[in-house]
Amino acid sequence: MFLVVGWRLDAWLIAATLWVAGQAFGLLLVRLRSLGSLAASGVAAVGMMIRAVGVMLVLFAVAASDPSLALAAALTYAFAYTVELLLALVTYFGSPPV
Repeated sequence: MFLVVGWRLDAWLIAATLWVAGQAFGLLLVRLRSLGSLAASGVAAVGMMIRAVGVMLVLFAVAASDPSLALAAALTYAFAYTVELLLALVTYFGSPPV
């Protein structure tokens, strides 16, 4: 798809790195939330917001140097996030009730 649209593969690399880093940070937050304390829950909630802000900051920094690269990376990241959300919804609603 990147070659057809004319985007550089650097955009895919940026988007993939952001997505993997976000997933790793999300796993860390889930582990923290499993501790069960109220403070851990609050830290996890703030961490989820920081994760989104961190992705935006990286994309803004890339946009300052190369706007077309940032646009391609942002669209790729948004696509990966959407696919992940759809798979999570299908898994959640497709499984039998407990």
